[in-house]
Amino acid sequence: MEKLVAFAFTLAGTSTEVERIFSLMTQIWDDQKSRLEIPTFDALLTIQYNSTMNCNDFYKSIKNDSEFLEKVHTSEKYN
Repeated sequence: MEKLVAFAFTLAGTSTEVERIFSLMTQIWDDQKSRLEIPTFDALLTIQYNSTMNCNDFYKSIKNDSEFLEKVHTSEKYN
């Protein structure tokens, strides 16, 4: 019974999150960007869904962050 109740509580009560994902998908995937590979598309969608900043705010937050910019330019992320 406990497993059944736990499963029931994991189900979403509304479809709002799904609708938000589809809305973000249509913003990314248009005629001009239809050549995106699936992993790239997935990464863009993940960032947009989880981010609380718009592009301008993100740019402003990192443009003077030398530590962050140094990490971006290293190959460490590929190891």
